[in-house]
Amino acid sequence: MSYLKILTATLLLINTSYYAQAKESDSSAKPGMESREELDKKNQATYLEKSHYREISFVFKDRLIQDIRSLAIIVGNFGKDVAGSEQSLEKIRNDYQAAVRYHYRRAYIVSGKSMLDIYKDVDGLYKQFALVYEKQADELLIQTVDQLTNIEQKEIEERKAENRDSRFRDIEEAKFKLKIAYFQMARGDEMIKDRRYADSLTHFRLAKGFAIKTLSDLELDETKKKELIDKNGSHLADNRNLTFKKDDSK
Repeated sequence: MSYLKILTATLLLINTSYYAQAKESDSSAKPGMESREELDKKNQATYLEKSHYREISFVFKDRLIQDIRSLAIIVGNFGKDVAGSEQSLEKIRNDYQAAVRYHYRRAYIVSGKSMLDIYKDVDGLYKQFALVYEKQADELLIQTVDQLTNIEQKEIEERKAENRDSRFRDIEEAKFKLKIAYFQMARGDEMIKDRRYADSLTHFRLAKGFAIKTLSDLELDETKKKELIDKNGSHLADNRNLTFKKDDSK
């Protein structure tokens, strides 16, 4: 075999090997970072499908970023109560980042489908926290009912209803707040039944807020009142869409 033939065969082998490596590298690229050719293959669909998923992509791109922000606060405050929630949120963030890459590269079939998958994951995480918030609100309200009942019984026993230092007004105000709080609990439960998990959190937050406020108002000892507020700092911060920090309670 002549030198020229050997050189030609060698170059052909090198080019073939390089092309194979390039294809392998491209197929293993991070989601949203594929070559244009590979992306076009993934984005094949009918005109109606393209129009449908394009609309989904635009709507969910803005909606999901708000959900991620909300979940970051929720996980930051109560992630310990839902096993694996931090990892789930991290996956949602990574998947969203990839979906946005597809969106801006105008691969709306891929981005739209990705956004729908992310929405399911988001909704699943909201569901888990809805049950946690429901339990938290229920426990706080039971504490409030017990505290109110104890004060009522004490008032009756000491027959102070007509005295200047009577707590009759405190008792009536507490009853009114409890009615509102339990109405919010009922609304939250309805949201769970309707699978509107994100909306249920709003009502459970309100219920928790009323419970803590009522407990605080019923407590006359300032030291115990402060301890109560500090103990429930994570709930109060969460109600303001903030992540609780231990320094916040000082």
